[in-house]
Amino acid sequence: MVWKLTTLSGGFLGQFPAVFTKDGKAFFLCAGSNIRMYSVATGELLSVLKGHTDTVTCFLINELNPLQAYSAGLDGTIKMWDYVEANCLRTFKVGLPVLHMCISSSSPHLAYLTLQNTKTATTAAYISVSNHVTSTEDDKDSKASKKSNKKKHENTLLEDDQNDIDGSTTGSTMKKVSHPKSEFAVSKTGYRFKKPVACRVISFSLKGDGNNSKRTMLYKSRGHISAMAISGEGDYVMSVATRKLTVLAVKTGEVKKFTHARTLTQVVCHPSKDFIATGDSQGQITLWYGLMDHSTVSQTAKPVTSTLHWHAHAVNCLSFSADAAYLLSGGEEGVLVLWQIDTGHKQFLPRLGAPLNSISTNQDGSLFALSTSDNSCRLISSHTMREEKRVQGLTSAHTFNDKTIPPSTGLVLDPKHKLLVLNGLPGAIQFYDAWGDRHVNDLEVIPRNYVSRIDSSFPVTFRIEQICFTSDASWLVTLERRADGEFSENSAIKFWEYNSNAPEKYILNTRMDNPHKGKVTAMVAHPSRNMIVTASTDRTFRVWTLVSRREESSIASKGGIIQTNASYWTCRSVGFYRDYQVRHAAFSADGSILAVAYGQIVTLWDPVSNTLLKTLSHPPPSEQIQKLSFLGSSSALAVLTVDALYIWDLLTLSVRWTLKIAAKDIVVDSLTGRFALISNTTSHIASTVRNTTDAMEIDGVETGSKKKNKSKNKAKKENDQSADSVTDATSGSVVILFEAESSVPLHIWKVAESVIETVTFLPHPTTNTSSLVFLNQRHELSRLDQLSDEEVANSRNTDLNRPVAESTRSSSAFEHMFGKMRTETSKPARIHDESTPVDPTTSNSTNRALNRLFDGPSHVIPSLSKMLTSFMGLVLQKNQSSTDSTGVESTTEPVFADPMEVDTATHNKVVKQASRTTTDESTDRFDIEQTLKPFHEITKYLLATDETISATPKKSKSVKLSQ
Repeated sequence: MVWKLTTLSGGFLGQFPAVFTKDGKAFFLCAGSNIRMYSVATGELLSVLKGHTDTVTCFLINELNPLQAYSAGLDGTIKMWDYVEANCLRTFKVGLPVLHMCISSSSPHLAYLTLQNTKTATTAAYISVSNHVTSTEDDKDSKASKKSNKKKHENTLLEDDQNDIDGSTTGSTMKKVSHPKSEFAVSKTGYRFKKPVACRVISFSLKGDGNNSKRTMLYKSRGHISAMAISGEGDYVMSVATRKLTVLAVKTGEVKKFTHARTLTQVVCHPSKDFIATGDSQGQITLWYGLMDHSTVSQTAKPVTSTLHWHAHAVNCLSFSADAAYLLSGGEEGVLVLWQIDTGHKQFLPRLGAPLNSISTNQDGSLFALSTSDNSCRLISSHTMREEKRVQGLTSAHTFNDKTIPPSTGLVLDPKHKLLVLNGLPGAIQFYDAWGDRHVNDLEVIPRNYVSRIDSSFPVTFRIEQICFTSDASWLVTLERRADGEFSENSAIKFWEYNSNAPEKYILNTRMDNPHKGKVTAMVAHPSRNMIVTASTDRTFRVWTLVSRREESSIASKGGIIQTNASYWTCRSVGFYRDYQVRHAAFSADGSILAVAYGQIVTLWDPVSNTLLKTLSHPPPSEQIQKLSFLGSSSALAVLTVDALYIWDLLTLSVRWTLKIAAKDIVVDSLTGRFALISNTTSHIASTVRNTTDAMEIDGVETGSKKKNKSKNKAKKENDQSADSVTDATSGSVVILFEAESSVPLHIWKVAESVIETVTFLPHPTTNTSSLVFLNQRHELSRLDQLSDEEVANSRNTDLNRPVAESTRSSSAFEHMFGKMRTETSKPARIHDESTPVDPTTSNSTNRALNRLFDGPSHVIPSLSKMLTSFMGLVLQKNQSSTDSTGVESTTEPVFADPMEVDTATHNKVVKQASRTTTDESTDRFDIEQTLKPFHEITKYLLATDETISATPKKSKSVKLSQ
């Protein structure tokens, strides 16, 4: 089996600034390792630029060619793109993760980069071990070696600074030691260990092939550089790290650093005037004047500054408007502030709903692009200050405290529209089209207005923990809960009725506060009835059903008062067993059995009569059941405990097979009955792989059924190697696919990049198949599919036939609007049908004979003139007779028949002779007559067929001439 992993959507769209094209018709957003191009007019996705292997941090339009762009990322590369055709034109290797990139219009071939130092070497220092009056020769040698090391360090980016110690070495013998920590430390002799270099700022040439580009070290920073900017003319480069503002004069190479009272978060340079704006962690914006004139400002003198203050929290983003008359700022408050530079007057755009991460403007200044923490980008009109378009990704399920919380609801499938439903903003759920990679709708379950925190603590809100749909998606059930530890725990269950005319598509019908006394552990829906079952730690499960009642409407009509039927949900019954806590619950495919897990016991109930049918108690008391799942329409029941998996057969009430594995979750494909396990512990996976003896795949490498001809020892060795490859992943998750009949995994997929948070099976919109879809920590939605033999063959043929550039190229914006351009494609091979007569001119034997005619070295094959003379002589002959099957020559008369049935004997004779000629390999000498013999027979047949066709009488047409 061959499996294919595809990234459907995802990535954080609001982490980095949006970039507009020069004409303002499209804009780009960095999303994970890809760059997405959107239309400004419609907000639709135009194309995706793929090529980076890690997060893309920077994207800039090429100043020389507005149809090209540069991108840089944490994979240590810079790529040049033709974004119209979505092609990567060139790749520059930097070697270290790129955090920031600036390019000036005056020097378009020179990029200024902020590199993150990833080397984890210990900090080296020299400490005094004995006192001397004068320095020794060893000291001089050590000084000389330190100077040489310093020069050597300036030529490379991967070495640590060798001169990282304060104090003089005069009068003491120095000994080199290593300190494992990166914090400041003071030795007994007063020599201080410094922090290692965290970031480096370099200049990088964008000329050449990208492998040997010229680079120059500009300066280093021991603190993390949070922002970098460049002046309008490209003469100065500035950056902020912790409390330091660093300004570099590009022409002279002079670097000056200025200290601020608070931690700096952002920096931006005015495009025409001589001042710099910075934002700090306390919400203040500082304007620095005259820093770019190094002749008048010294590093020790206090610079001239002014302060703008409105933000209550850190300033996350700063940007100047297109005309440079306004300074735009944003932060955690979710408010866009416009500062008029000359007067200090400020305007506000409030209630954006989430903290602002970045601000950017288009060329003419008509639009602002605001990237927010809810994984969206809003296009705001600068004239009306209203939202024009919004690009929404998978909304992060967090409370804006820089901590991403996994979706507690998991990935729930909307059975009617085939949409994924999961947690959205706090108090809301989102409907997402995974196949179309678009946000469909939001449902505000808990009405709220976003309010930033007052102090360091974040407000505690209700969290949606459970979601389920009825079989026809006419009802949606949500469960919300709040438990902050200070107040009593509150929860509520809400029943929503589908209404296509409503803006949010669902209308609240019934609300029940505190449906259980404890935490609700499971909520499942009946596959065919309007019935919901909730299980809780209060040792009970409740059955909720839909009831109807007649109500008299107060609207008067001609006939009097109108009576209507109103539906609402109520608790029909309550179940319990031996005072055990309920862990989970599940319905069978037909809804006839309700399985409820109590501790380590599985109880089977009749959901209609609420009677206990059977109990299954196989796991030991120490193994508490975590989840139950019926495997499709079969009689198998999967029971997942803390460190084992049990598959029960409900017909025989026995365990089919057991597997020791520590799994996080289990999901079942309702179409095929297959199920998948998700585990974050690879040691159990390795033992699982070693214990299997049949077919298995790990990361697409076959180790079993398709290699049965291998010996058992070799197969066992391969399985052990595969298991070791799984255990090598120190981080990440493993997905294992099973069938109910066997404990041998169908497939094991290792996701080493990030941890899987939730997973489900998603039906395909056009075919009757399902794909395994999972959401990782990077908020990327990926799909795992099994390819059929035909798809594998087609993919291989496609990869072999098409050029390399075409196979790696994604759909461009031009093709998205006008379609793909015509390309010359090879004609498909003709398939022979046995039901139709075989034309000897296209038979396999004749083709082999013709191929043999021109098969051989050029000095052996006869000249074309000899073969052409013989062949044309036969073609130009006029044979007026045909030969029957007995070989008797007869006069030809008009025959009204199918020309393909004229002379079967001649056809058979030609094919037989051609086959005999092709298979005859006994002669070493090239015989022209023997080789051309099939040609003669074919020509005779063609002439006979042509005579027969020409002998067919044609109806005469009478033509009436006009006078």
